[in-house]
Amino acid sequence: MPSVKELKAELEAAGVDYSACSEKEELVQLLEQHIKDAEAAKKAEEDAERQRKREEIRKRVEDAKKAQELAAAQSAAGSSEVEDATGKKSKPRTATAADLFGGAAEVEAVSQKLAGGGKSKISIQKTEIQGEFGAKKFIKP
Repeated sequence: MPSVKELKAELEAAGVDYSACSEKEELVQLLEQHIKDAEAAKKAEEDAERQRKREEIRKRVEDAKKAQELAAAQSAAGSSEVEDATGKKSKPRTATAADLFGGAAEVEAVSQKLAGGGKSKISIQKTEIQGEFGAKKFIKP
């Protein structure tokens, strides 16, 4: 069991006022109560964080469902305009080679390579069959 000095040092380090305590048992009870309160506060904080994350996920799911419903309603109505998250309407477009490969120079280079107009810098220089390593073990029938 810790001494009175050790109990007072722990209470002081925790920032707990122990001036009203005169007995060692009171100091022990005060320290135990502080530990329980700290654990309860930590658990409450963790629960609040979990709840906040759940609410955030729930909101994202609701937003995604609304976007799906809106897209379904627009496609059913035959509208070619799509509303984004900010509420701005724009016409959807298909992906182009520039979207996939970068700028116009890269697109042109890829197009030439695919068409066979440009030679690839990669060439196979020499191939060999890898030899076997280690002693061969023969199993007699």
